[in-house]
Amino acid sequence: MADFDGSLPDFGTVPAVIRWGRCEERVSALILQLGLSILVWTAVRKGGKWLWLFPAAILLHFLVDACAVVISKNASMAFTEVVIFAMALAVGAMGFLLARKLDGETAPAIVSSRP
Repeated sequence: MADFDGSLPDFGTVPAVIRWGRCEERVSALILQLGLSILVWTAVRKGGKWLWLFPAAILLHFLVDACAVVISKNASMAFTEVVIFAMALAVGAMGFLLARKLDGETAPAIVSSRP
């Protein structure tokens, strides 16, 4: 680390598989965070018996992080990223479907349609 001069390699010189891995990791993180945010948003909006979604979101986040650590110690980085991507898709789909079911809408509105 002492030899690091602060310069980064030209993006064109980075192998394609590494560039894909970086992009896929960010997409996984975005999907996971949106899914968890929808769970928390639903808990806040519905309240009452739906407050269990708060600890559920925390637990799901912990499980994804723990799986990433355990799998990365025992398998390749590519396999780890694929597993995390699948888990992120599952959490994102769960959040989307839960919000859709509870609201009777097609999805949680990001932009209000009010004038």
